[in-house]
Amino acid sequence: MLRSNHSPSRGFTLIEVLIALMVMSLMAVLTWQGVDGMARATQQHRERGDEIAAAQTALAQWRTDLDHLIDSSQTPPAALAGNSGAATTAQAIEFDSRVIRITRRYAGDELRVIAWGSRLMDTAQGSQRRLLRWTSEPIRTRGQWQAAWDQAGRWGQNPSQADRVAEVGVLSIEEWQIFYYRNDAWSNPLSSDGATVASQNASPDGVRLVLKLASGQAPGGSLSVDWVQPTRGGGKS
Repeated sequence: MLRSNHSPSRGFTLIEVLIALMVMSLMAVLTWQGVDGMARATQQHRERGDEIAAAQTALAQWRTDLDHLIDSSQTPPAALAGNSGAATTAQAIEFDSRVIRITRRYAGDELRVIAWGSRLMDTAQGSQRRLLRWTSEPIRTRGQWQAAWDQAGRWGQNPSQADRVAEVGVLSIEEWQIFYYRNDAWSNPLSSDGATVASQNASPDGVRLVLKLASGQAPGGSLSVDWVQPTRGGGKS
């Protein structure tokens, strides 16, 4: 009788199968955690990139508004038809501690009043102070300009629902400050008695915007942007 030297083959035991299933399950969990972590990191980088892009866009818009600031010492293009038909000029810029109002040029002879301010607003992250930009309708007459100028002032203090339609939230901030460059120095735009230094026929040589960003708002910390009248010189501290 011949005998085989090979032992009969046997399958995996139940314990071995359970151990293999546990190892595979553990590997699947670790793999999923790794993929989920990568997805979260990618999302966070994307959100941070979007916030940085929004900050850059906001500061570019701020500079553009000032670059197109009217020169109220000249008749064109700031001339507006008054009630009597005579040409009158609009105020170029004013800061009253709550809102900065700017009369700026657009295409052709179109003028608009732009206002920048801040307000506490309800967001997904809770109540936050937001930097806001407000834009008036196009203005052609002195009366339209005065109405838009006054509306921008009200918007900065106690806006109605109609006023808020023309505003855009820009950045989450803790506080913001404005400085004017005059007489070779940066200073507060407001005098000691609270009256605005800016007059109808005198714009500052430069404007400095200082933002303290809210916690979590990219790129974080504080931002300072200096703008100088291209035709008037000025300087930086």
